[in-house]
Amino acid sequence: MVSASVIMSVYNENIDWVKESIESIIHQTFKDFEFLIVLDKPDNIELKEYIHSICESDNRVIFIINESNIGLTKSLNKAISMSTGQYIIRMDADDISVKDRFEKQIAFMNSNKDILASGGSIEKFGNTSELLKIETDSIKILEKFVIPSPLYPPLPHPTAIIRREVFFEMGVRYNEDFLVTQDYELWNTIIKIGKIGNLEDILLKYRITDNQITSNKKQLQRTNKSRIIKDHIAFFINKNTKGNYKIPSKITINEIKELKVFQDRSELLFRNQLTNFMICYYLSLDNYSVSSLFYFITHDFFNNRIPNSLKKTIILNHIRKNPKIIQ
Repeated sequence: MVSASVIMSVYNENIDWVKESIESIIHQTFKDFEFLIVLDKPDNIELKEYIHSICESDNRVIFIINESNIGLTKSLNKAISMSTGQYIIRMDADDISVKDRFEKQIAFMNSNKDILASGGSIEKFGNTSELLKIETDSIKILEKFVIPSPLYPPLPHPTAIIRREVFFEMGVRYNEDFLVTQDYELWNTIIKIGKIGNLEDILLKYRITDNQITSNKKQLQRTNKSRIIKDHIAFFINKNTKGNYKIPSKITINEIKELKVFQDRSELLFRNQLTNFMICYYLSLDNYSVSSLFYFITHDFFNNRIPNSLKKTIILNHIRKNPKIIQ
């Protein structure tokens, strides 16, 4: 068994970007890994020929060609099922890993046996340049799991390293019902059974391009994220309240009031989660009204646990969905 299995799915990415991505893996300072590359567009001759050439020069590369397009989620599960590594490491076909990424991540996982999955900070490049630092404390990651993020859930998918036993002993896989946000759904599954952590170090250069995701997929992302958040809330509330709380499919201000009943009788970690659950409820209200806005301002606006940016977003959501409020 090798120390790690790197899994990557390629489809129709710019070949120069794919070359940069693959080269950043091949030339890692840590060498004991296999590299499983799934081509999900079998008629992409240019990529096929290039990856074949990589296989000829590096026997760590395992090339898998799908008979037809099956999508990213299924391609990743296919690569996982064929992997032999102690750790599973994710890589995207248009990003660039820093040269000592694996060395740092494997040392971190070896030193933190209670962490099931981890990632690290990223540096955006391309159409924009920005350093994205992420939360490293496992408790805070759990507390803030449902808080909306500008780009990523608490663990940036292209930087992920996951213990083999998560997939082969605990039976976890990417949920194939999720064509997008499959990473957030995976973290939601893992965080129910163990800890997620992160390195503060920059592990990856994340390429930003025009039109990275279509408007249809953006809507699907929002829908899936809502599904995941509701599932997450239901699991952790029921875990702490012995199954006395049911997450409704339609969220109104009454559900927020009911949720708050649990706050005062819960341990600190769960109270912190409940605050974040309420924020997510506010951000996904189905009925925005003067009364719900008034309730937020009089009951929760001055809650110092709610960041000012999210207070602003909550109020703007009320105004956008019910313009009569400002008339």
